[in-house]
Amino acid sequence: PRDYELEEEYNKGFKVDELFVVNSLGVQTHRDGFAIAMSENELVLRMKDFYDKTISNVELMNKYGIKETTEWKLEEKRKGEFEENCIKKIDYRLFDTRYVYYSSDVIDRDRRNVMDNLLNPNIAFTISKQQSSSGFRHIFVSRNIQESCLISLQTKEGGYTFPLYLYDENNKKTSNLNTKIVKEIEEIIGVTDSEELLNYIYAILHNSTYRERYMAFLKSDFPRIPYPKDKKTFDRLAKLGNELIRYHLLEHESIDPYQISYLGEGDNIVDNVEYKGGRVFINSSQYFGNVSETAWNFYIGGYQPAQKWLKDRKGKELTPDDIEHYSKIIIVLKETDKIMKQIDKISFK
Repeated sequence: PRDYELEEEYNKGFKVDELFVVNSLGVQTHRDGFAIAMSENELVLRMKDFYDKTISNVELMNKYGIKETTEWKLEEKRKGEFEENCIKKIDYRLFDTRYVYYSSDVIDRDRRNVMDNLLNPNIAFTISKQQSSSGFRHIFVSRNIQESCLISLQTKEGGYTFPLYLYDENNKKTSNLNTKIVKEIEEIIGVTDSEELLNYIYAILHNSTYRERYMAFLKSDFPRIPYPKDKKTFDRLAKLGNELIRYHLLEHESIDPYQISYLGEGDNIVDNVEYKGGRVFINSSQYFGNVSETAWNFYIGGYQPAQKWLKDRKGKELTPDDIEHYSKIIIVLKETDKIMKQIDKISFK
Protein backbone atom coordinates (compact mmCIF):
# COMPACT_ATOMS: atom_id res chain seq x y z
CA PRO A 1 0.00 0.00 0.00
CA ARG A 2 1.21 3.46 -0.87
CA ASP A 3 1.76 5.90 1.98
CA TYR A 4 0.52 9.10 0.32
CA GLU A 5 1.14 11.23 3.40
CA LEU A 6 4.78 10.12 3.59
CA GLU A 7 5.16 10.57 -0.16
CA GLU A 8 3.85 14.13 0.10
CA GLU A 9 6.34 14.82 2.89
CA TYR A 10 9.21 13.37 0.82
CA ASN A 11 8.24 15.32 -2.31
CA LYS A 12 8.62 18.62 -0.47
CA GLY A 13 12.37 18.17 -0.77
CA PHE A 14 14.49 19.13 -3.79
CA LYS A 15 15.77 16.51 -6.22
CA VAL A 16 19.53 16.03 -6.45
CA ASP A 17 19.41 15.96 -10.26
CA GLU A 18 17.51 19.26 -10.29
CA LEU A 19 20.00 20.96 -7.97
CA PHE A 20 23.04 19.72 -9.94
CA VAL A 21 22.30 21.02 -13.43
CA VAL A 22 24.91 18.97 -15.32
CA ASN A 23 25.16 15.25 -14.56
CA SER A 24 25.41 11.88 -16.28
CA LEU A 25 26.05 8.19 -15.82
CA GLY A 26 29.72 7.43 -15.19
CA VAL A 27 32.28 6.43 -17.83
CA GLN A 28 31.68 3.13 -19.64
CA THR A 29 34.67 1.93 -21.67
CA HIS A 30 33.08 -1.45 -22.64
CA ARG A 31 36.65 -2.80 -22.48
CA ASP A 32 37.87 -2.07 -18.94
CA GLY A 33 40.52 -4.80 -19.04
CA PHE A 34 42.31 -2.89 -21.78
CA ALA A 35 41.40 0.79 -21.33
CA ILE A 36 41.90 0.87 -17.53
CA ALA A 37 44.96 -0.26 -15.57
CA MET A 38 46.16 -0.26 -11.96
CA SER A 39 49.44 1.41 -12.89
CA GLU A 40 50.25 4.26 -15.24
CA ASN A 41 53.22 2.40 -16.75
CA GLU A 42 51.09 -0.66 -17.56
CA LEU A 43 48.55 1.50 -19.39
CA VAL A 44 51.23 3.38 -21.34
CA LEU A 45 52.66 0.08 -22.64
CA ARG A 46 49.20 -1.11 -23.71
CA MET A 47 48.42 2.10 -25.55
CA LYS A 48 51.79 2.17 -27.32
CA ASP A 49 51.00 -1.32 -28.58
CA PHE A 50 47.52 -0.14 -29.59
CA TYR A 51 48.91 2.57 -31.87
CA ASP A 52 51.90 0.51 -33.09
CA LYS A 53 51.11 -0.19 -36.77
CA THR A 54 53.69 -3.00 -36.87
CA ILE A 55 51.40 -5.04 -34.58
CA SER A 56 48.48 -6.57 -36.45
CA ASN A 57 44.88 -6.29 -35.29
CA VAL A 58 44.74 -10.03 -34.68
CA GLU A 59 47.92 -9.97 -32.56
CA LEU A 60 46.60 -7.06 -30.51
CA MET A 61 43.21 -8.69 -29.97
CA ASN A 62 44.82 -11.96 -28.87
CA LYS A 63 47.34 -10.28 -26.57
CA TYR A 64 44.81 -8.12 -24.70
CA GLY A 65 41.54 -9.99 -25.21
CA ILE A 66 40.03 -7.05 -27.09
CA LYS A 67 36.66 -7.63 -28.74
CA GLU A 68 35.08 -5.53 -31.46
CA THR A 69 31.46 -4.37 -31.37
CA THR A 70 29.09 -3.07 -34.02
CA GLU A 71 30.03 0.50 -33.01
CA TRP A 72 33.75 -0.02 -32.31
CA LYS A 73 36.12 -1.40 -34.95
CA LEU A 74 39.81 -1.83 -34.20
CA GLU A 75 41.07 -0.89 -37.66
CA GLU A 76 39.29 2.45 -37.53
CA LYS A 77 40.26 3.31 -33.95
CA ARG A 78 44.02 2.62 -34.40
CA LYS A 79 44.53 5.38 -36.98
CA GLY A 80 45.66 7.98 -34.45
CA GLU A 81 48.79 8.24 -32.30
CA PHE A 82 49.52 7.70 -28.63
CA GLU A 83 49.08 10.87 -26.53
CA GLU A 84 50.50 10.79 -23.03
CA ASN A 85 48.12 13.54 -21.83
CA CYS A 86 45.21 11.13 -22.41
CA ILE A 87 46.37 9.10 -19.39
CA LYS A 88 44.06 10.21 -16.58
CA LYS A 89 43.14 9.04 -13.09
CA ILE A 90 39.77 7.34 -12.77
CA ASP A 91 37.96 6.27 -9.62
CA TYR A 92 37.18 2.75 -10.71
CA ARG A 93 35.77 1.27 -7.51
CA LEU A 94 35.49 2.54 -3.93
CA PHE A 95 38.90 3.72 -2.70
CA ASP A 96 40.37 2.23 -5.88
CA THR A 97 41.83 4.90 -8.17
CA ARG A 98 43.29 3.57 -11.42
CA TYR A 99 44.36 4.98 -14.79
CA VAL A 100 42.29 5.27 -17.96
CA TYR A 101 43.19 6.20 -21.52
CA TYR A 102 40.66 9.01 -21.79
CA SER A 103 40.03 8.94 -25.53
CA SER A 104 37.15 7.86 -27.76
CA ASP A 105 39.69 5.65 -29.53
CA VAL A 106 39.36 3.12 -26.69
CA ILE A 107 36.33 4.32 -24.67
CA ASP A 108 32.76 3.95 -25.92
CA ARG A 109 31.02 6.28 -23.44
CA ASP A 110 33.41 8.94 -22.12
CA ARG A 111 30.67 11.40 -20.91
CA ARG A 112 32.93 14.34 -21.69
CA ASN A 113 30.30 16.99 -20.98
CA VAL A 114 30.52 15.94 -17.31
CA MET A 115 33.92 14.27 -16.90
CA ASP A 116 35.98 17.07 -18.50
CA ASN A 117 35.00 19.19 -15.50
CA LEU A 118 36.86 16.71 -13.27
CA LEU A 119 40.13 17.27 -15.10
CA ASN A 120 40.37 20.52 -13.11
CA PRO A 121 40.20 20.96 -9.31
CA ASN A 122 36.72 19.76 -8.43
CA ILE A 123 34.62 17.39 -6.35
CA ALA A 124 31.67 15.23 -7.42
CA PHE A 125 29.00 12.99 -5.96
CA THR A 126 28.26 9.63 -7.43
CA ILE A 127 24.69 8.49 -6.71
CA SER A 128 22.52 5.66 -8.01
CA LYS A 129 19.13 6.39 -9.52
CA GLN A 130 17.67 3.02 -8.56
CA GLN A 131 18.36 0.25 -6.07
CA SER A 132 17.45 -3.29 -7.06
CA SER A 133 17.68 -5.11 -3.72
CA SER A 134 19.41 -3.42 -0.81
CA GLY A 135 18.30 -0.23 0.89
CA PHE A 136 19.80 3.13 -0.08
CA ARG A 137 23.51 3.42 0.67
CA HIS A 138 24.60 4.34 -2.87
CA ILE A 139 26.43 7.60 -2.35
CA PHE A 140 30.13 8.43 -2.58
CA VAL A 141 32.38 11.35 -3.43
CA SER A 142 35.40 11.80 -5.69
CA ARG A 143 37.77 14.30 -7.28
CA ASN A 144 38.49 12.20 -10.38
CA ILE A 145 36.70 10.88 -13.44
CA GLN A 146 34.24 8.23 -12.23
CA GLU A 147 33.51 4.82 -13.75
CA SER A 148 29.82 3.86 -13.90
CA CYS A 149 30.23 0.87 -11.54
CA LEU A 150 32.13 2.87 -8.91
CA ILE A 151 29.54 2.14 -6.22
CA SER A 152 27.81 -1.00 -7.54
CA LEU A 153 28.10 -3.72 -10.17
CA GLN A 154 24.31 -4.06 -10.35
CA THR A 155 22.99 -2.70 -13.66
CA LYS A 156 20.17 -0.75 -12.00
CA GLU A 157 22.55 0.69 -9.42
CA GLY A 158 24.96 2.37 -11.83
CA GLY A 159 26.56 5.53 -10.52
CA TYR A 160 25.65 8.97 -11.89
CA THR A 161 28.23 11.74 -11.54
CA PHE A 162 27.28 15.19 -10.20
CA PRO A 163 30.22 17.65 -10.35
CA LEU A 164 30.08 20.61 -8.00
CA TYR A 165 31.79 22.98 -10.44
CA LEU A 166 31.79 23.48 -14.21
CA TYR A 167 34.70 24.77 -16.32
CA ASP A 168 34.38 26.56 -19.66
CA GLU A 169 36.88 26.46 -22.56
CA ASN A 170 38.94 29.15 -20.78
CA ASN A 171 39.01 27.11 -17.54
CA LYS A 172 36.75 29.61 -15.81
CA LYS A 173 34.98 27.93 -12.89
CA THR A 174 31.27 28.31 -12.13
CA SER A 175 28.88 26.52 -9.78
CA ASN A 176 26.87 23.59 -11.15
CA LEU A 177 24.01 24.31 -8.76
CA ASN A 178 20.53 25.47 -9.74
CA THR A 179 20.36 29.10 -8.55
CA LYS A 180 16.60 28.94 -7.95
CA ILE A 181 16.92 26.05 -5.47
CA VAL A 182 19.97 27.67 -3.84
CA LYS A 183 17.95 30.86 -3.27
CA GLU A 184 15.11 28.86 -1.71
CA ILE A 185 17.60 27.26 0.69
CA GLU A 186 19.20 30.62 1.49
CA GLU A 187 15.80 32.02 2.43
CA ILE A 188 15.90 29.55 5.34
CA ILE A 189 19.57 29.61 6.41
CA GLY A 190 21.01 32.79 4.92
CA VAL A 191 23.87 33.06 2.44
CA THR A 192 25.86 29.85 1.96
CA ASP A 193 28.25 28.42 -0.63
CA SER A 194 28.29 25.40 -2.93
CA GLU A 195 30.59 23.28 -0.76
CA GLU A 196 28.49 23.82 2.37
CA LEU A 197 25.42 22.66 0.47
CA LEU A 198 27.30 19.60 -0.72
CA ASN A 199 28.33 18.86 2.89
CA TYR A 200 24.71 19.13 4.06
CA ILE A 201 23.43 16.81 1.31
CA TYR A 202 26.17 14.27 2.05
CA ALA A 203 25.16 14.18 5.70
CA ILE A 204 21.45 13.75 4.89
CA LEU A 205 22.19 10.86 2.54
CA HIS A 206 24.15 9.16 5.33
CA ASN A 207 21.32 9.53 7.85
CA SER A 208 19.90 6.10 8.75
CA THR A 209 16.48 7.55 9.62
CA TYR A 210 16.28 9.27 6.24
CA ARG A 211 17.31 6.08 4.42
CA GLU A 212 14.77 3.92 6.25
CA ARG A 213 11.90 6.42 6.28
CA TYR A 214 12.03 7.10 2.54
CA MET A 215 13.28 3.68 1.42
CA ALA A 216 10.37 3.08 -0.99
CA PHE A 217 11.01 6.34 -2.87
CA LEU A 218 14.79 6.02 -2.91
CA LYS A 219 14.48 2.73 -4.83
CA SER A 220 13.00 4.27 -7.94
CA ASP A 221 14.58 7.68 -8.56
CA PHE A 222 17.31 10.09 -7.54
CA PRO A 223 17.02 11.19 -3.90
CA ARG A 224 15.03 14.20 -2.77
CA ILE A 225 16.73 16.19 -0.03
CA PRO A 226 14.68 17.91 2.69
CA TYR A 227 15.14 21.68 2.84
CA PRO A 228 17.03 22.65 6.01
CA LYS A 229 14.67 23.33 8.91
CA ASP A 230 16.93 26.07 10.31
CA LYS A 231 20.48 27.39 10.15
CA LYS A 232 21.64 25.66 13.34
CA THR A 233 20.60 22.23 12.09
CA PHE A 234 22.05 22.94 8.66
CA ASP A 235 25.42 23.93 10.16
CA ARG A 236 25.58 20.85 12.39
CA LEU A 237 24.81 18.50 9.52
CA ALA A 238 27.12 20.31 7.10
CA LYS A 239 30.00 20.01 9.58
CA LEU A 240 29.52 16.23 9.88
CA GLY A 241 29.05 15.94 6.12
CA ASN A 242 32.37 17.70 5.63
CA GLU A 243 34.03 15.26 8.06
CA LEU A 244 32.68 12.33 6.04
CA ILE A 245 33.74 13.80 2.72
CA ARG A 246 37.30 14.39 3.92
CA TYR A 247 37.48 10.80 5.16
CA HIS A 248 36.05 9.38 1.92
CA LEU A 249 38.53 11.40 -0.14
CA LEU A 250 41.30 10.07 2.16
CA GLU A 251 42.16 13.70 2.94
CA HIS A 252 41.24 13.81 6.64
CA GLU A 253 44.15 14.76 8.88
CA SER A 254 43.14 12.10 11.45
CA ILE A 255 43.76 9.15 9.12
CA ASP A 256 46.74 7.36 10.61
CA PRO A 257 47.55 4.11 8.78
CA TYR A 258 49.84 3.02 11.61
CA GLN A 259 46.76 2.31 13.73
CA ILE A 260 46.45 -0.84 11.61
CA SER A 261 49.27 -3.37 11.90
CA TYR A 262 50.59 -5.54 9.10
CA LEU A 263 52.33 -8.67 10.33
CA GLY A 264 53.73 -12.03 9.27
CA GLU A 265 56.48 -13.32 7.02
CA GLY A 266 55.74 -13.95 3.36
CA ASP A 267 55.73 -12.65 -0.20
CA ASN A 268 52.86 -10.09 0.26
CA ILE A 269 50.85 -11.82 -2.48
CA VAL A 270 47.09 -11.76 -2.00
CA ASP A 271 45.86 -15.33 -2.05
CA ASN A 272 43.02 -16.42 0.22
CA VAL A 273 41.43 -13.37 1.87
CA GLU A 274 39.87 -14.24 5.22
CA TYR A 275 38.71 -12.37 8.35
CA LYS A 276 39.42 -14.05 11.69
CA GLY A 277 39.26 -12.45 15.12
CA GLY A 278 40.15 -8.89 14.17
CA ARG A 279 42.70 -9.97 11.56
CA VAL A 280 42.41 -9.82 7.77
CA PHE A 281 44.61 -12.53 6.28
CA ILE A 282 45.79 -11.98 2.70
CA ASN A 283 47.44 -15.41 2.60
CA SER A 284 48.24 -18.19 5.07
CA SER A 285 50.90 -16.22 6.97
CA GLN A 286 50.37 -12.45 6.53
CA TYR A 287 47.59 -10.29 7.86
CA PHE A 288 46.32 -6.83 8.78
CA GLY A 289 45.67 -6.59 12.51
CA ASN A 290 43.33 -4.47 14.62
CA VAL A 291 40.54 -4.57 12.01
CA SER A 292 37.08 -4.17 13.52
CA GLU A 293 34.23 -6.38 12.36
CA THR A 294 32.30 -3.19 11.62
CA ALA A 295 34.93 -2.04 9.12
CA TRP A 296 35.24 -5.50 7.56
CA ASN A 297 31.49 -5.85 6.92
CA PHE A 298 30.71 -2.19 6.19
CA TYR A 299 28.77 -1.49 2.99
CA ILE A 300 28.93 1.52 0.69
CA GLY A 301 26.65 1.06 -2.28
CA GLY A 302 26.77 -2.54 -3.46
CA TYR A 303 30.26 -3.24 -2.10
CA GLN A 304 32.00 -4.06 1.14
CA PRO A 305 35.16 -2.03 0.41
CA ALA A 306 37.38 -3.74 2.99
CA GLN A 307 36.72 -7.05 1.26
CA LYS A 308 36.43 -5.99 -2.38
CA TRP A 309 39.64 -3.96 -2.54
CA LEU A 310 41.71 -6.98 -1.52
CA LYS A 311 39.79 -9.53 -3.58
CA ASP A 312 40.29 -7.37 -6.67
CA ARG A 313 44.04 -7.82 -6.11
CA LYS A 314 44.09 -11.59 -5.81
CA GLY A 315 47.37 -12.94 -7.20
CA LYS A 316 49.07 -9.55 -6.96
CA GLU A 317 51.88 -8.53 -4.62
CA LEU A 318 50.99 -5.69 -2.25
CA THR A 319 53.52 -2.86 -2.32
CA PRO A 320 54.28 -0.75 0.78
CA ASP A 321 51.97 1.92 -0.67
CA ASP A 322 49.20 -0.68 -1.10
CA ILE A 323 49.58 -1.79 2.51
CA GLU A 324 49.35 1.80 3.73
CA HIS A 325 46.37 2.50 1.47
CA TYR A 326 44.42 -0.53 2.70
CA SER A 327 45.12 0.47 6.31
CA LYS A 328 43.61 3.88 5.53
CA ILE A 329 40.49 2.25 4.07
CA ILE A 330 39.94 0.31 7.30
CA ILE A 331 40.23 3.47 9.40
CA VAL A 332 37.89 5.40 7.08
CA LEU A 333 35.18 2.71 7.24
CA LYS A 334 35.37 2.62 11.04
CA GLU A 335 35.13 6.43 11.22
CA THR A 336 32.26 6.48 8.70
CA ASP A 337 30.22 4.29 11.02
CA LYS A 338 30.98 6.62 13.97
CA ILE A 339 30.05 9.79 12.07
CA MET A 340 26.84 8.24 10.75
CA LYS A 341 25.80 7.54 14.34
CA GLN A 342 26.39 11.24 15.15
CA ILE A 343 24.36 12.29 12.11
CA ASP A 344 21.52 10.02 13.26
CA LYS A 345 21.21 12.04 16.47
CA ILE A 346 20.28 15.18 14.54
CA SER A 347 16.65 15.51 13.47
CA PHE A 348 16.53 16.82 9.89
CA LYS A 349 12.73 17.22 9.83
